[in-house]
Amino acid sequence: MSERNKKQCIVLLPSSLYFDRLFDEVLEPAIAEAGLIPSRIHPSSLTPIPINNFVDQIEQAEALFADVSENIPDFWLAVGCAVALGKPLCLISSRMASSLTLGIEYLPLIPYPAD
Repeated sequence: MSERNKKQCIVLLPSSLYFDRLFDEVLEPAIAEAGLIPSRIHPSSLTPIPINNFVDQIEQAEALFADVSENIPDFWLAVGCAVALGKPLCLISSRMASSLTLGIEYLPLIPYPAD
């Protein structure tokens, strides 16, 4: 595994200008300040990432960061992989915790305001 991959933090955010700004202005600088290299994965229904590539990326990364504000199946797969592999995981959401998928209540979640 290359030194770059060992320091990589996979960042999963929905695709929109709002999430682009969140990544550029908040998440990317904070992750870099923590000594990791942020690597954003963009989910797309038009060109989905093959599952083996997706899992390999998570396995090789140091940590995983995911915004679970929207119910994106690929994100839940990534969260499950990170948990199974024992990877450090940071979840954030702009939705109320009570409206999130059941079964994640034991995972740490950082809420943030939608505006």
